[in-house]
Parts: sequence; C-alpha cells; structure tokens
Amino acid sequence: MNLIAFDAYSPVYQRVIDGVIAALALWLAFEVLFEGRIPASAAVQMWGFLLAVPLGRIAANELMRCYRTIWRYVGLHDVIVLASAYAGYRSLSSFCVCDSGR
Repeated sequence: MNLIAFDAYSPVYQRVIDGVIAALALWLAFEVLFEGRIPASAAVQMWGFLLAVPLGRIAANELMRCYRTIWRYVGLHDVIVLASAYAGYRSLSSFCVCDSGR
C-alpha cells in the first residue's frame, strides 16, 4: 500500500527538473570555462548565479506558458514561443550582468 502519492509528471516536478538542469548547465559551463579550477572571484559569481539562473528560467517558461504545452503535438508555433522565452530571458540576464559592472 502506497501511503504517499508520487506523480513524477506533476507541474511541480517539471519545474524542479527544469531548475536542476539549468543549475547543472551553469555549473558545468563554469567548470569547462576555467578547466576545473574556478578562481575565487568567479566562484562567488557562480554561486550568486546558481540561484538566479534556474529561477529566471522557470519564470520565463511560466510567463510564456511553456509548461501548458502538450509536447506530443508540438508545432512550429510552439517552438517559436519556446525560443522567444529563452531568448528573452537570455537577453535580460545578459543586460543585468553587463550593467552590474558600472
């Protein structure tokens, strides 16, 4: 008898998986960029972004309603919406990173 219902396809787990993948991609990008030896100044920046990037990705997907798409029936319009969500988040995060140095 299963006392706790576990649904691996629930909306919460979709967002958690997206956040974990985004955080892992950021961490791996820093590892590759610095060849496994991240300097202290870059490590501070990495740990700061490690929370902001997954939350930003989830927020961008939520705003563009990417989580409501039924991916079995994906069309060109759905791909364009997904690409615009990622492009919008990427341009916003690039602006924040470049502007923070002033």
